[in-house]
Amino acid sequence: MRQQLTSRMRTALERLQYECNYEDARIGDDENYIPANKLAPGIDEKTITELIKLGLIETGTNRWFNCVGYRITQAGRKILE
Repeated sequence: MRQQLTSRMRTALERLQYECNYEDARIGDDENYIPANKLAPGIDEKTITELIKLGLIETGTNRWFNCVGYRITQAGRKILE
């Protein structure tokens, strides 16, 4: 059964996938976490928390700004296919 995403969840996931792909390509495929302010406007903490609970994104430290950031997981990429 495929997980149903709200439009806000899908928007956040699509934006995060774009930002992760861009960042990985820019710095040579070395994973970095994307700060929340790079996500689409209107993506709130509740949406991010829900995506984490579903295993579609993960948290870590953004190396450039030393702040909490997010990455899309393989499960997150799969659900967008």
